Amino acid sequence: MMKQYILIFLSLICVPSWAATAPDVAAYVVPLDAVKRGPMPSPDPNVRIYTYYLPGTSTWYTNVIAYETFVGGVLTEREMKKNGTWHGIWRKWYETGQIKSEAPYKEGLMDGTFKNWNEKGQLTAQYEMVGGAGVRTTYYDNGHLQAQESLKNNERDGLTVMLHDNGQVGFICRFSKDYSTGMAASFYDDGALNYVAWRGGPSIDFAHERGPEVKKWHFQGKEVDEKIYATAAAKDPALPPYYTDSAEYAKLVETEFGTLLKQYNNIPPVKIPLEFDEQGQPLPASPIPATP
Repeated sequence: MMKQYILIFLSLICVPSWAATAPDVAAYVVPLDAVKRGPMPSPDPNVRIYTYYLPGTSTWYTNVIAYETFVGGVLTEREMKKNGTWHGIWRKWYETGQIKSEAPYKEGLMDGTFKNWNEKGQLTAQYEMVGGAGVRTTYYDNGHLQAQESLKNNERDGLTVMLHDNGQVGFICRFSKDYSTGMAASFYDDGALNYVAWRGGPSIDFAHERGPEVKKWHFQGKEVDEKIYATAAAKDPALPPYYTDSAEYAKLVETEFGTLLKQYNNIPPVKIPLEFDEQGQPLPASPIPATP
């Protein structure tokens, strides 16, 4: 049963590799006759940024086809542009020259196969985006899930979960158009509750042997006195609830996210560098034992 559960859950966070980067995006590069200008002013004398334009065009921002960043003379980033927006594969490198990431965009939207590598050259992320939508999934070097974020129009939209490198959930929240909606909860790496907060409501930092408990209250876009928020919450049931006892907020976290926390806290590590099976799922770090 455990084997079946793990396989089903992994299938939810992995997208098959059929949505490959479009040929026109992959082929979009800086032409040999492009006009290079720069470096641009930088507060760091070790950093130099150059801009590329098509020949015969002005230096207006919509005519930029690429930005290149050099650190200490080493190319660390090439950002591709078209008509003032992202288009092509945005690449980053470590200062050693090792590739760090590839991020394909099509007319401003994330589109294609996204990849991340660690400094050893090991693949730690590979996920598919289509028209700015998909699930961004990344892993730590030890194979534990690092983050899973649902995206729409290049923005967080849906569930976002971030984890510690020991596999324990560190943050969980739902988003809409890159803004948090409802409750957000953070946890220490031993699973203890760190804080719970709403964008317009309570913000409770729990002690957990790291200092005193801190409570803050937000209403109508600003921080307010506890009594003011208590009165407002009593009058408006649409507001996040007011409790004098912080334990009640901890109960809300369990009610809202308890099932998800159990799922994410039990995801086994995957093999690094990433390898995938025929269904596009990452292979586990060690074989899952068969159920007797």
